[in-house]
Amino acid sequence: MIRRSRDGGETWTAPVDATTGLLRNDGQYHCAPTPVIEHAGRLWRGMERRMPPTGWGSNYCAGVMSAPLAADLLNTQNWTFSNFLPSARQWNGGDMFGVAPKDQLFLYDVTSSYAKSGLYWTLANVVTPKGEAAGRPANIRNTLALTSSSALTNWTQRAVLLSHTDTAKHGFQYPDWQFDGDDIIAVCRTAFDDGLGGARSYHDANLLTFHRWRSFRELKMDASIPPPVKHP
Repeated sequence: MIRRSRDGGETWTAPVDATTGLLRNDGQYHCAPTPVIEHAGRLWRGMERRMPPTGWGSNYCAGVMSAPLAADLLNTQNWTFSNFLPSARQWNGGDMFGVAPKDQLFLYDVTSSYAKSGLYWTLANVVTPKGEAAGRPANIRNTLALTSSSALTNWTQRAVLLSHTDTAKHGFQYPDWQFDGDDIIAVCRTAFDDGLGGARSYHDANLLTFHRWRSFRELKMDASIPPPVKHP
């Protein structure tokens, strides 16, 4: 579904049919807060589809949806959906979910961008040795790091941006970000102390927080923070 607001978010349209924002109802669709990209006169967005809607992560298929810039985005006829690619469960020993087959489209659950430095940059959760001891790596989101890559295969951790020692009720996850000159700006789904008891868990966040990291290419690792755990 898609909704539209003309008053700064006070009120929103209701997606009741194919002309008012009900885009697809043929399965179960899933996504993270990745950005909408403007390219070649169209808007582009990654999406996952699960059909049948059983088994979390195991049968997600990755695809892309797009629409012309000037189109009525509430009308489903203006949207084009790619085919949705099934995951390759044998990749990396079968310990990953939602990865597309080799040589086909890849949609990552982190937001990556290519900067004038000749590197790809991303904001992503890393697992420190203490976090590794606390439970499943997928459940550890208390450390958000800036990482870079030259080819989207191997990544180098450049700096820890946000971190908390507790893994149970603190998390900095699903950052939606963009370049702003030499800075990075981001909105993050955050589980943190709020004076009212805090978040229910690292996952059930209680805050949306805005951040600016100035001169991000110059950021360095803090020697007091252990490096992330390396998994095969």
